Amino acid sequence: MQLSCKITKQYLHLQLNCIKMIPQDFEAWHYCITKMCGIPLCADFAKRRLAIYKQDKHPETIEFIRLYGLDHYRKIVSWLEIVEKQR
Repeated sequence: MQLSCKITKQYLHLQLNCIKMIPQDFEAWHYCITKMCGIPLCADFAKRRLAIYKQDKHPETIEFIRLYGLDHYRKIVSWLEIVEKQR
């Protein structure tokens, strides 16, 4: 549980720090998450993020859309779905 909380905080921190350079494709996003933030991008991580992002009324989902817009939100969800399927 502690590791999960740490990874979630790192991911949210990454979102806030990358606001000026929002990745526009899967490869750039993957690099940003794994290399710049050091978060292992695995199916379990993707599944946990999708569980949140697929809840329209979840505070993290609302904040993500507010910060990055609906189009980028949709990209992130689709990229997380790709990662989730790569078990």
